[in-house]
Amino acid sequence: MEGKGVGAVVLAAGYGTRLERDLRQDTSGLALVPVGGKPLLDYWMEAFERSGVAPVYVVCNTRHEEHFKRWAEGRAFPLDHIINDGSTCNEERKGAIGALHLAMKMKDLSGDLLAVAGDTLFDTDFKLEEVIDHFKSLAAGESLITYYEIKDRQEVTKRGIIEVDENDKAMIMLLYYHDQNIVESNTVTKFLEKPKVEETESSKACPPLYIYSKSAVPLINQYVDEAEGKLALVDAPVAWLSARTTIRAHRLPGRFDIGSLGDYIQADAYFQKVNSTGPSQ
Repeated sequence: MEGKGVGAVVLAAGYGTRLERDLRQDTSGLALVPVGGKPLLDYWMEAFERSGVAPVYVVCNTRHEEHFKRWAEGRAFPLDHIINDGSTCNEERKGAIGALHLAMKMKDLSGDLLAVAGDTLFDTDFKLEEVIDHFKSLAAGESLITYYEIKDRQEVTKRGIIEVDENDKAMIMLLYYHDQNIVESNTVTKFLEKPKVEETESSKACPPLYIYSKSAVPLINQYVDEAEGKLALVDAPVAWLSARTTIRAHRLPGRFDIGSLGDYIQADAYFQKVNSTGPSQ
């Protein structure tokens, strides 16, 4: 797929095991959980439509595929844009980068590409149009990641943390994941598992919302070839890519992570209020 605009892949193949356990039921997938009276994924589809992001693909798993197809039929979303990653349980999942790579391969995606996790939602101050405009203002070949400021410094031990220079170039990524030796470069200088608060002054958490330039897209194929089973490392390709291409950072308002019952209740209450009083995200 070639094009002048930005396409998107929604990574919705996770199993939401924490939330399912809290609700004591088999959900239809976190991206389809109702938030404020409508599926979480609808917020992203509306944002894509407003900002001109197209085409859009959704990667799901086998267990939730029929739920996503019914969702697609209900809003005239192309059924062939629903991609099944082939997994049937959490242990078989391909990880975020594996799911993204699958979509790229199956749909021949070679243009500028936005990737977002299906369980991610921001407050009403979030404007995807601003993120897209920032990306389009970058020099040719540069990619864009996003971050938000953590209010509680103790939370850095649970998040992927970035440090940026004065030009918002990502300099260091301190990751929550489990490999400390994926990349060594003069840009990504540290790669830590569950960084301690004293190991960084940064409170910039990196949510799973990225825009890869078309020149960076082929590098994802190379990363997958070299990853050797590390595909569950959500932010690892960003650190790896920063050694090979320039990655800039865009500041966002706070993020809702719909992963536990407490997270869900908070987000649902927020958007119930928003949707009853004014326009949504």
